[in-house]
Amino acid sequence: MSKNKNTNKHLSKQLDYIFGSIGYIFYLTSLIEYNLIQIISAEKYLQVFDKDDIELIDIIKAKEESNRTLHELTSENKMLGKLISLLEKTSNVDDGLISELRRVSEIRGYYAHQFFKDDLYVRHLETDPLFYKKMINNDVTFIYKVHRRTLEIDETNRYVANKAKELGL
Repeated sequence: MSKNKNTNKHLSKQLDYIFGSIGYIFYLTSLIEYNLIQIISAEKYLQVFDKDDIELIDIIKAKEESNRTLHELTSENKMLGKLISLLEKTSNVDDGLISELRRVSEIRGYYAHQFFKDDLYVRHLETDPLFYKKMINNDVTFIYKVHRRTLEIDETNRYVANKAKELGL
């Protein structure tokens, strides 16, 4: 094999790694969006239990509203920015997570709209794709941690909802 073929094969493997990592960023962001939809709809249901004097009809209405919210958000295919805004309005999620979610949205937006444009000038993807490795790995790590946080909230809400279901609520 000639040196040029080895170089091309090596660059191809590096590009596969970079493009795969960027794809993983989009995948993780989709998982976060899914978790946020679940959290927002669950919060609609769980808010009824904050009242001092609740009746069964209140619980039924809250569950119906929660299901309606879930279906609306799923069918409308809400984007991350809109979901973050809804989460701020409907949830008791801490400001730190909201800030992290905004950062996730910025990162995703950068890779979707700006990354390849920026590379047109420096051409690292053509000559040294691993130039981006550290930056992309840091972004993947950050987004993964945020995904885990949203997943934990979603799992907690599901646990509470299942307990309510066991009680016939």
